[in-house]
Amino acid sequence: MTPFLTGPVHPIPIPFNEDESVDFDSLRSYCEYLIEGGAVNLLVTVGTSRFNLLTREEMRRVNATVAAAGRGRVKVIASGPGPNTGSTLENIEFAKAAADSGADAFIAVYPERWYGDDPLVDFFHRIADESVLPVWVHVVPMRDGFGGVHAVKKFELPAVSRVAAHENVVGVKEENGDRAMFEEILGALKDQIAVIGAGGAMRRFMKDHPLGSTNYLVGIESLMPELGTRYFDAMMKGDLEAAEDLAKTQEDPFFETAVRYGWHRSLKESLHILGLMPPHERRPFTRVDAEASADLRRIIESIGWKKP
Repeated sequence: MTPFLTGPVHPIPIPFNEDESVDFDSLRSYCEYLIEGGAVNLLVTVGTSRFNLLTREEMRRVNATVAAAGRGRVKVIASGPGPNTGSTLENIEFAKAAADSGADAFIAVYPERWYGDDPLVDFFHRIADESVLPVWVHVVPMRDGFGGVHAVKKFELPAVSRVAAHENVVGVKEENGDRAMFEEILGALKDQIAVIGAGGAMRRFMKDHPLGSTNYLVGIESLMPELGTRYFDAMMKGDLEAAEDLAKTQEDPFFETAVRYGWHRSLKESLHILGLMPPHERRPFTRVDAEASADLRRIIESIGWKKP
């Protein structure tokens, strides 16, 4: 079958104004920048898109803004509320609103403690039953309702397979934090649904593609989307030398600096350095300090990235 999703996948960070309100004008501009730079898939996700810090109305507006920017040009996956919040009924309403906004698919994350696989499967199947959009599953560990305070239950293959059996479920964003578990899920389901791996990186896709992966979550391509087009084309042509060169000269040096300061904070600051977003955050999330910002600016300049 033809995968629903191929190519680089761009998670959408959220810009804020100085008063901590969502800067929807910058959000629209950033989506345009990605699309003009060759992005083919835009993903609103509860993590990068800061849904833990947004109101329900802001979440809906973010979905609608990204969908409007991408309509007819790229695939847009809108997100349900969360993490750790949002009933089945509310996720269904979010899916309906996303469809009305022109999104191409809807991704949901299970909001409750794990009390067995049946409620987990029912959650996603009820959404898939009601949604006119194809449904994606955000595969993340859950609190274990049968364990202690800190007990965690991973979203394992038997449950993922049951969820994926629904005809309207087309993909999973796998984020259990377990490489062996990812490979197990990809190997079992790659011919049935699309699977996005966590930890966006060119080097990650070098490992995932030989196993059957058709897409990857981007890292530095959030800053320079044209790099994703070049890299993915090289991988599809089997030009591993060109792909390795991009990873070595572009991704490796930036990650070496950015990860030290926290990826999501470094990403936002770097978007600001390149003139793509204001640097402001919504507390309690905080901006990197001046020393980190200067380090990020130095590495960006040394790599040769330019403001658009």
